[in-house]
Amino acid sequence: MGWIRQLLAFALAVAATALLGTLASTHFVLAGLVDLNVELPLSARLFSHGHDIVGMGPVLALVAAAGFVIAFPVAALARRFLPRWRAVGYPLAGAAAMLAALLLMESVLGLMPVAGARGAAGLVMQGVAGAVGGYVFAAVASGGRGQAASL
Repeated sequence: MGWIRQLLAFALAVAATALLGTLASTHFVLAGLVDLNVELPLSARLFSHGHDIVGMGPVLALVAAAGFVIAFPVAALARRFLPRWRAVGYPLAGAAAMLAALLLMESVLGLMPVAGARGAAGLVMQGVAGAVGGYVFAAVASGGRGQAASL
């Protein structure tokens, strides 16, 4: 039963990261348009968020999943040697995974693939999205007992 909980935790972590990362990216893109004096009614903002969740969300989910497959086992190993860091291990791993994946893609592609992460604040928010995913993973995989998951 433990592996099913961990699989569910992983899926929820990826979904949370993709959703939050997509919402943050769309927010920063729309804020950039507002800075250019483009009028954006609420309906256009809501449509943009929904469109990006459907269009960009799955791609960001793949990025998060690829990063988490590497980062979460490293966090599980690290928690054995750093028990005081147990509570923050998975959130740190999630943040590092998202930042590393995006920065790696930027170096390979020559541009940041997530438009809303082209500025420092947008990139930080992608890291925050990964940290939330790491927290979700730890919370769900531990069964809400407040312990980090064992992966």
